[in-house]
Amino acid sequence: VESPPTRPDLDYGVVKDGEPIGSGGQGIVRRTSLPGPESPDTVAVKEPQAPSNTLDRTLIDSFFEEAKTWQTLARREREHSFRETDHVVGIVAIGDRQPWIAMEYMDGGSLADRLDSPSEGLALDEALWSTECLCEGLKLAHDNGVAHLDLKPANVLFRETPGDCWDVPKIADWGIARTLLNESGSMDAFSVEYAAPEQFDSDRFGNPDTYTDIYQLGAIVYEMITGSPPYTGGQAGIMHDVVYGDGPEPPSTQREDVPDAVDEIV
Repeated sequence: VESPPTRPDLDYGVVKDGEPIGSGGQGIVRRTSLPGPESPDTVAVKEPQAPSNTLDRTLIDSFFEEAKTWQTLARREREHSFRETDHVVGIVAIGDRQPWIAMEYMDGGSLADRLDSPSEGLALDEALWSTECLCEGLKLAHDNGVAHLDLKPANVLFRETPGDCWDVPKIADWGIARTLLNESGSMDAFSVEYAAPEQFDSDRFGNPDTYTDIYQLGAIVYEMITGSPPYTGGQAGIMHDVVYGDGPEPPSTQREDVPDAVDEIV
């Protein structure tokens, strides 16, 4: 499950055609097969899109800035002395003039897909191991001054593994939501079910930072264990509960096999 090597020879003419596999916000992702014997032979290509099919310069500049941040983070992970901590989706190439990112193709789908079916969440030991993997990816980012700020199950992707081994989770979409949030200041820039207090009220709680990622990771772990985010309902109700509430019920109130130590950590 090591991230694939870079392919600086790629250009948009090679990666532009592919099967759409996802879209959301202002981006679309396609699965594209690459020619030649070099690895990788398949990548996921992400590029921005606008409702009018015309991209303005601000969006293009923001996309390039964040693509380069993600590329730097992926390169730092490759250079890291602990290669087993490979939990950031790898970058294979990025566009020069045309805004696109060719990234590691994650053939195991997303955590959001996996949480759609089992209402009780994941097996406890698998959920905790996946949490450790995500913590390792976050630590690498935070050590390099990068905050994600939009951690959610849809941004946790899996690489399949053989046999009975658990599939390996990696974190995708680094920093794109941060740029959108800074530009628009709207609730559309992040997912309210996983949003930290400072994302609702920065005047009261301060600006979002690496601690925001830790909060969001806690919300993801809560859902992996219980099957539901810590707060559900409409945007206004979630915002009130996050900002003014006493916190969600411990996971053990919804699942008998959760020990006290896990309650405390979550």
